[in-house]
Amino acid sequence: MTIGVLRLALALTLLAQPLLAADLVYEVHNPFRFYKSHRSFEMHQAAFAALGKEAAPSGLPDDAGMVERIERRLNTVGCTNDATYSDCFRTSGLSRQAFRQRRLGWASRSHADTCYDSVGSQSGGQGPRRFGYPARCMRSELAGTALVPHGGPYAETPASDDYIRPGWHSVIVSLPQALRAAHAGKICRWQGRRIADNSEVALPDGPCERALAIARVPWDPDVTKSGLSVTVTLPDSTSLTTPVQVKDLLVVGLGDSFASGEGNPDVPVQLHQSSALTYGGQPPVVPMRETAYPQVTPDQLHESAAQDRLVAARAGWISRDCHRSQYSYQVRAALQLALEDRTRAVTLVHLACTGAEATLGLFGDKPAREVDEGFDTRVRPQFAQLFDLLCARPARGRQAVKSYVLPVPVHAGEPAMVTKAYRLARCAALKRPIDVVLLSLGGNDIGFSAVVGNAIMDTSKAVAPIVYFMEKITRERAVFGADIAAAYLRRLPERLLRVRDALHDGFQIAPNTVIQTNYELFHRGNDGALCAGTTGLDVHGEFAFRPKAMREADAFARGFMQRIACSADPADPACTRAEKRRGGTGFVAISAHRDRLERHGLCAVDPHEKANLAMVKIATGQSGFSNYAPFDYLPYQPRRRMFVTANDAFLTANSHLDRIKCKLFQFDCPHFNDLAQRGFSALYSGSFHRSALGHAVVADAVMAALRKRYPARTE
Repeated sequence: MTIGVLRLALALTLLAQPLLAADLVYEVHNPFRFYKSHRSFEMHQAAFAALGKEAAPSGLPDDAGMVERIERRLNTVGCTNDATYSDCFRTSGLSRQAFRQRRLGWASRSHADTCYDSVGSQSGGQGPRRFGYPARCMRSELAGTALVPHGGPYAETPASDDYIRPGWHSVIVSLPQALRAAHAGKICRWQGRRIADNSEVALPDGPCERALAIARVPWDPDVTKSGLSVTVTLPDSTSLTTPVQVKDLLVVGLGDSFASGEGNPDVPVQLHQSSALTYGGQPPVVPMRETAYPQVTPDQLHESAAQDRLVAARAGWISRDCHRSQYSYQVRAALQLALEDRTRAVTLVHLACTGAEATLGLFGDKPAREVDEGFDTRVRPQFAQLFDLLCARPARGRQAVKSYVLPVPVHAGEPAMVTKAYRLARCAALKRPIDVVLLSLGGNDIGFSAVVGNAIMDTSKAVAPIVYFMEKITRERAVFGADIAAAYLRRLPERLLRVRDALHDGFQIAPNTVIQTNYELFHRGNDGALCAGTTGLDVHGEFAFRPKAMREADAFARGFMQRIACSADPADPACTRAEKRRGGTGFVAISAHRDRLERHGLCAVDPHEKANLAMVKIATGQSGFSNYAPFDYLPYQPRRRMFVTANDAFLTANSHLDRIKCKLFQFDCPHFNDLAQRGFSALYSGSFHRSALGHAVVADAVMAALRKRYPARTE
């Protein structure tokens, strides 16, 4: 029975029974604590409420597809003809400015409203600047305790509170609908007492149809009976008493680019309507970023001031050093927890980072994805960041330091491996326990991105410089075959077991509170066939799906995903005897999303989308862009493919660098106007990752597991 049906049944019962057969109703104001303002949450709340009154579209399960349905509702531009992006604009009924704003996607509207420091600060005022979660966040709370119109709007005021361990939550309490109607125009008397010590809290009297806004309901994770007991006395002298106790869930997101949201920036780049980049003296072909006035032109690319303007016009991320995005399934699942039960709050710590693996990412630091002058070029280990956030006294709270031995390659791209010890501090006292960990890990540990690179790039051709640049920046091999990845895969279980041990030892996390999402096949199209040709890859002339390498990658991917599942639970008949003997991590493995993403890979396309798969270019001898206008491109419009092609990545994230700090033979690496940078920018911007819609599908699969652990209240 759904929440809506239960509420309807309750209302009908109240009309037929004595009016006391009900509890007071309450909900948390601004419950998703990752956002500073309630307005950002309201955007999703409105979509969730509207969808609750609609039947699920064909092919989408009712509750299980809710995040996907919200994503489609929020990011569908709304046009009657989407044969091309330009056709969509012409039939959208929107002005050019409104269309361009709409095409940026919903996350652009809440990009500057998170409790994550995306500006960067220095530790103790010294050293390089770093991004991170502040100890305290200035969030909106109810302006005071008062009777307010039911349904709002509610007066708010900013207030600073501990981000990890809040001291209170703003809550709105009201009579059930039937009682509000029965006593409309009459006066109700309200009383409150702190549950912890039974001390009285002054509450105002007033019209029964109004709601009671309580600015600060106390919350303490160490006190079982935290909160308020709220009593209302009705005009007929009868009374109702309800304990108002907020359940605040601490959700921690760890892992790699498939968890960070890579390829889906909060704010995509905007492309200029006529200006095109010139690469290495070649004719202008692909579109230029739109920059602040004056617009950068192709012949200015060698000028420092123009380069600065181009860099400033980049995509916006929660954290650009890790390419973290609000579209990440970890953010969406945590947000959905708050949407489905308004009597609880959710505190999210999203630490997943593109390129992360167990060693360089969780236990050890790794190179930052995008770096500005004065910022740290390395990203601190996710475990270290979590320690600093959760440890009540990080400087003096180190209970012990333990070493964890993990296998590492001798050299990237070689099958030989050795072991290395990583040290992790344990905290004597955590600020609060972690309720659930969302984890995506393993792809970088076995070099799967290099296997994909091998499937689309022939290093004997013009892509060799691209491969070289990628390896210099990421410090990893960009291309190798499934044979080397298979050698890494054999040692992956050891790494995952050490992650389990570290979570338990350092943060008191039981394995069954870790939800690990598996990967999926992203290289198949509508009919299930392997992608072929240059579909979605023509941003660079030498990219193409190589048939033999694709078959090898496909076979390896299937085995890899089976090994991920067996690493968590080796009881499956498909698991090997060795896996059964070794035992699993005990993590909750999630693979259900693979069925929904089947046949929605990189080359999947519905008939009306075919014109939009090709890269927007200026053809030789032409004055304008072909296919569609660059500024009409819709990065987050729902479509058949649920993964980011190389073309999509170039047009959405466009991660050009000022200069790649490396040596190409005896010469400095060139500026970004080199021909190789077109392919480099596409790969470095998140190609071959889930799209925003793909992440929503994964979030739905995760929610199926979270609902079992944290069912929504049905009163």
